[in-house]
Amino acid sequence: MKLLPFAAIWVTALTAVSAQSSGTATAPARKATPPLTHAVSAPLPVADPGFLKQYCLTCHNERAKVGGLVLDPTAVEHVGTDPETWEKVVRKIKTGMMPPSGMPRPDRAALDGFASALEARLDRANPPGTHPEAPALHRLNRTEYANAIRDLLALDVDVRVKRR
Repeated sequence: MKLLPFAAIWVTALTAVSAQSSGTATAPARKATPPLTHAVSAPLPVADPGFLKQYCLTCHNERAKVGGLVLDPTAVEHVGTDPETWEKVVRKIKTGMMPPSGMPRPDRAALDGFASALEARLDRANPPGTHPEAPALHRLNRTEYANAIRDLLALDVDVRVKRR
């Protein structure tokens, strides 16, 4: 059947695209680069504790704990110790949810600069490819392959091994 190789190519391509869009694809192999240990401690101009004190710690301190979030102004220097929290902070700042309306708020450029500095620190603390929990691409077995072809192309394919 001439359609089988064509279908295999489509399934492989669609699986790769699907895996990339869901974030499960592994990064392509890169040249080894030296660790950036010196860059993690290098101060970034905007992501400083003063910004947090002025705009964040009014609500996110040990006493108030608004939203269950407590920010430590010294932790901005070491965001790699709690990346989930700092990723959440970056998302809230970038979407304009924080600081909330009615509270002191810097201009958009200052917010974007602070979020960018936090992102840069997070990227330096956790370089790509260092997440062992990220699953690799999954190779389809015969049954999964047949099901994918059936679902995508509405074709029933015989995937049994043919012995000669």
